[in-house]
Amino acid sequence: MPNFRIACHIYTWEDLSNNVVEPIFRQIAEAGYEGVEGLDIRNAEDLVETAAAARAWGLQVVNAKARTPSQCIRYNAALGNRVCEIWEGFIQDYGGEDLAHDDRFPLIGEFFAPIIAEAARFRIQLTHHIHMGQLVVTNGHVDTMVRTIPGMGIMLDTGHLLAAGGDPMRVIRDHGERINHVHLKDFHQAPSWDPGKPDWTESHFAPIGQGNVGFDAGAVLKGLEEIGYDDWVSVELDPQKPLMAKGIRPAEFMRKSREYLRSIGY
Repeated sequence: MPNFRIACHIYTWEDLSNNVVEPIFRQIAEAGYEGVEGLDIRNAEDLVETAAAARAWGLQVVNAKARTPSQCIRYNAALGNRVCEIWEGFIQDYGGEDLAHDDRFPLIGEFFAPIIAEAARFRIQLTHHIHMGQLVVTNGHVDTMVRTIPGMGIMLDTGHLLAAGGDPMRVIRDHGERINHVHLKDFHQAPSWDPGKPDWTESHFAPIGQGNVGFDAGAVLKGLEEIGYDDWVSVELDPQKPLMAKGIRPAEFMRKSREYLRSIGY
């Protein structure tokens, strides 16, 4: 049996996600998820209310967001989490528009060094998102981050890595010990797709098992199981227009993804 647990990312509900949370919590719990991710915690009172509302449905609030890095670290520690994500901002702010992408890693590492140290005081690990348009997009970027930013974990986002033409299994094989959070989603690639100039008119992220790029979610989860990964795997689905145009409601997307994972033993 795997030691990781399955959460649902609330981003699929987009604008509702921080305003009408309890009905969404019900839908997530009824679909069979154990955690909920993507909540923006405004203050300490909001932390208590949100955690209690999630708890009423048997859900753990995972990787909560906050206004500052210190708040993010402390709120996740209070929630009993081991991991949180902190965004460094726009990468062009590190070295200017003309700096080579790989040369930004040491600069961003300097930004994160004191935050990683602060997080360690609370036994919190930072995780860095593999994400189109940000610092870490490709397998090569993952390699560079591991080499240049000590103490930073990897958020393995399968959908973004697939969209960039990458291989999630290589991250598991090469850097499994640094993976401390996972976003699980598939990708539907239109014939015109170019990762260097992404056009989301026809290409889009997809529910697990409904992409067309050969993504094997079972192999990824088995790989995580084999390396002893024991934190959260969040099923996420961005509410992109080509996907939502198919007319399926967010709860239906997430229910089908959870059913698919059950069908392959997770």
